[in-house]
Amino acid sequence: ETNSEQKSETKADIKTDANESVADEKSNCLVPAETEIIPTDINKEYISEEIKAKKSKKKLIISLSIIGAIILVIGGISLYNVIRFNNHVHDFDSWETKVEATCTTSGTRSHTCKICHITVEETVPPLEHIWVPASCEKESYCELCGKKEGSPLGHEFSEATCTTPETCYRCGLTRGSALGHNYVDYVCTRCGDVNITADDVPNILDITSNKYKINSANGIDKWMTFKNKSSSKTIKYIHVTCEFYNAVGDVIANEIGGDKSVTLTFTGPLEPGQTSQETYWKACFYNGTFSGTMDIPKLVIEYTDDTTLVLDDYLGNEAVVAWRD
Repeated sequence: ETNSEQKSETKADIKTDANESVADEKSNCLVPAETEIIPTDINKEYISEEIKAKKSKKKLIISLSIIGAIILVIGGISLYNVIRFNNHVHDFDSWETKVEATCTTSGTRSHTCKICHITVEETVPPLEHIWVPASCEKESYCELCGKKEGSPLGHEFSEATCTTPETCYRCGLTRGSALGHNYVDYVCTRCGDVNITADDVPNILDITSNKYKINSANGIDKWMTFKNKSSSKTIKYIHVTCEFYNAVGDVIANEIGGDKSVTLTFTGPLEPGQTSQETYWKACFYNGTFSGTMDIPKLVIEYTDDTTLVLDDYLGNEAVVAWRD
């Protein structure tokens, strides 16, 4: 009885004292006095909800952590780019024209940095006119915009000649036709052109004698006689250019001076149809290897009317009567 009474007193003390612990008869565990004892089936549901709430909280924390990490990464990249972009040298791509400039209006163009992608735009000033000079038939104009100024210059023609029609000095335009030659005694009265063939030479001049002798000093003494075959013109001078050959057919050089030809001059007057006296040139050329063969590569006849006939390209050979076929 005494033990029972003590236990009853002890239980009574526990229940009545709010500041003391309350014993759980089933678990023999002590819980705080203010704790509400929940039945077993209700406790399981409560615990499940609590676990779900903890899991949701954990997921939220993880999500917030990931978002925070992303924000930190983006912020770091942005900060890095700010630092990088603020310290780099721009590497711009090519200019892109937005608005074409004209001769009278401005244009715009832009280009973009390949690193930071900043775009710079600038104004292109108006272009200057590029003037094409006026021509005979067109006024001056700008090759960019087509603006015109002034008037065409007009043609300025030269006179026609024997071989060319009237020709504009500036643009080369021609009109009409060439005059053609007007030959009188083998010479064009307009331009002085000489038109002589080998068949014409016997009607102009004869060299009736053509002799030589080599003197003791290896000098060549030369004699020639001329006949004026013109029917109307008096000869003033005859200039005969001679070449001399050695035994193997090579042109020889003058031992005095080294020239390979010599020009002998006959002085007139020699009237139409008249034959001259034999003309003599002493030691006109020095070379002991002269074989006796010579050529006349050029022969010039000056007349008293100030006209001249030139027989070049060895046409002078045709004047030597003895050499004609």
